[in-house]
Amino acid sequence: MKTLNLDWVKFADRLQLWVMLSVPARVDLLELKDGQWLPRQLFSVEEEKILMSEMLLRLSPNGKQVGITELGKPFFHALRSMKECLLPRDSNVDDLLKYLEKHFHPQEYEALLTAPTKKKKRNDYEQPLVEAWVRQITACKSVEDARQWERIHLPPEQTKPTPQDPAPFFDDPDVLHALQRLLNEANKWRGPAVLRDIAAALPNVAPKIINRAVMAGVRYLLLFVSMDGPSLEPIIGLWPAIIHQRIESNIAMPSPVKPQETFHAPFLVEDMLNTLVAASGEPLRLLANNYGLYQKDLDRLAQGNLPMPGWLADKSAGEHESRVYAAIHACRNLKLLKEVTDDRRRRCYDITPAGRDWLGLEMKERLRALIEPWRRLPEKKKKVKYRHAQLDAMTSEAYDLVMGHDSKSPWIPESIGYGFSGLEKVDFRAAFIDCLLQEDREAFFPYSELLQYHCRANNPLLGKRVKGSYGPTPRCYHYGRNKQGETALREDWYQALGTMIEKTMMPLGAVEFGNTKGQYSLRLHSIGRYMLGLDDDFSLDTRPQGDVIIQPNFEVVFLGHAPAAEAVLGRLGQRIGHGMGALFRLTRESILTAAAAGIRADDALNQLTQISSKPLPDNVRREVAGWFATTAMIQLRHTWIVEAPDEPTALRVLAAAGKEARQLTPTLLELPGAKSKKTELARKLKKQGVFIM
Repeated sequence: MKTLNLDWVKFADRLQLWVMLSVPARVDLLELKDGQWLPRQLFSVEEEKILMSEMLLRLSPNGKQVGITELGKPFFHALRSMKECLLPRDSNVDDLLKYLEKHFHPQEYEALLTAPTKKKKRNDYEQPLVEAWVRQITACKSVEDARQWERIHLPPEQTKPTPQDPAPFFDDPDVLHALQRLLNEANKWRGPAVLRDIAAALPNVAPKIINRAVMAGVRYLLLFVSMDGPSLEPIIGLWPAIIHQRIESNIAMPSPVKPQETFHAPFLVEDMLNTLVAASGEPLRLLANNYGLYQKDLDRLAQGNLPMPGWLADKSAGEHESRVYAAIHACRNLKLLKEVTDDRRRRCYDITPAGRDWLGLEMKERLRALIEPWRRLPEKKKKVKYRHAQLDAMTSEAYDLVMGHDSKSPWIPESIGYGFSGLEKVDFRAAFIDCLLQEDREAFFPYSELLQYHCRANNPLLGKRVKGSYGPTPRCYHYGRNKQGETALREDWYQALGTMIEKTMMPLGAVEFGNTKGQYSLRLHSIGRYMLGLDDDFSLDTRPQGDVIIQPNFEVVFLGHAPAAEAVLGRLGQRIGHGMGALFRLTRESILTAAAAGIRADDALNQLTQISSKPLPDNVRREVAGWFATTAMIQLRHTWIVEAPDEPTALRVLAAAGKEARQLTPTLLELPGAKSKKTELARKLKKQGVFIM
């Protein structure tokens, strides 16, 4: 072996010192190569003392730097190799080959992956082989059985011990029994164990036997060593997919939980409102080289969007910029925004008449316009020859209007659109109903556990359903997916469920998230039942969870989470804070911006009255009404002024222009400003000998 031919007991002892180092110090040491030096100030006095005591580091000649000693090279080489071969929970064939090439010599891993009976090659390797090896070793009754198994997996020239590889290991019954005990313990773990505590799994076993048992497990791919990414601490365990598959096979429908705090808001609609209000006050400028917004406008929209609670930040449909562009995309697809060119020939987004009408709708009707396409069954389209043409021909109206995805049905998750065939025949909406619909409408369920259960019990990619069928099982034709088997298809469906819930249903308010002791929980909302076609209508609860007080100084104080109230104040006030406390201030500028978006004084005052837990102060009502009263809507139009040299010429132009022209003075005329009309008039005047300069 290249880097893992270690004295594992001594290595584990040194790891007791490794954990005393800070994570930054560990990062610096793992990046340090042989012959290089690091400044001493990167380490504390205690850390330097720890490393010097084991003679792992040495001082440079000038005493200002430290480097790795000859004694410390094997220790740090092993740590670096573990860091370079992290093994995720869904480790696949590629991860294994990378692990082998990093830690083993070619003749060793060729012997491991080539069974003499089947003449298998490396590319034919599959994960069940490792699982079979664990079963075979733990089933060995004698040293002779273990030695026979060991000889199969050794290169011909290494059937005897060598200084580089001290195999065989199974000539000692104590080593075999210790390894069998260790494998049985590892099979009970829910994941890898900390390597420095490996001796605790084998109490009353001599260190020499522990060392050889661990070495045998690592040498024959029965145990795998890696490193925990965040803490940079070495770990050891069975192949990750084996443990993951065992845990999944024992999974049951989770029990309901009671969240300490909850969040529900159709924030995509609120983000769209924020976008339209901002565009009505001042068009949103576009960069000249692409369709992105100027940073100033992007920040303005992001600041006005409804904020997420801190505990839900990583589930809020991505970063703030993603939410801004998602809202713009939805507005453009509904033709509420359009791209225009201003007087300085700059591209920008401006609100359309349909957008102003949309602002005048009730909140429920705005939301209904976005949800309605999801309730309709996909229309049957004409068959075309090629698959990519089918996807183009069967673009879903719902995805066009809201998210812009290409799919044959809105409920086919985009994440599984490639690598499969026959998706259009599967009832994916029924699969989402099975996942989200519960008998108790008020109950929350652990989010991750709920998805894991349905990936095993109700998975259309595997053709599994507790009750009935989803239709024909789609065919998986992607090479990488086939090699990973059922585990990969479970992961695909887990990702599909999570993406649809977090990126599509949550922004529309179809689900409600809860925080249960730091863990996410979930329940289907009335909006979600309507979206899934289970109910004919939905309710939209806008009651705040705490008091919202509008003070005489025009500041609005939030004493609890109230997303609906925040959305209203986001259009009428200026944000001055987040979370709780004084979050908004009503100002003349913010009211004028709202008026520019078409919001009327009566509507604004009614909204403020409804969200305020106490009567609206008289001075606030009076000032807000006064600010609205100072506003007025005017119209700007383009026109042409024709200046004639004399009155007869002006009369000739007036006759050619027709009824739409108007004479201002004997020699000045006003004409409509359309370019086409100007061109038509120029042709008529040219025939009369009158030319436009």
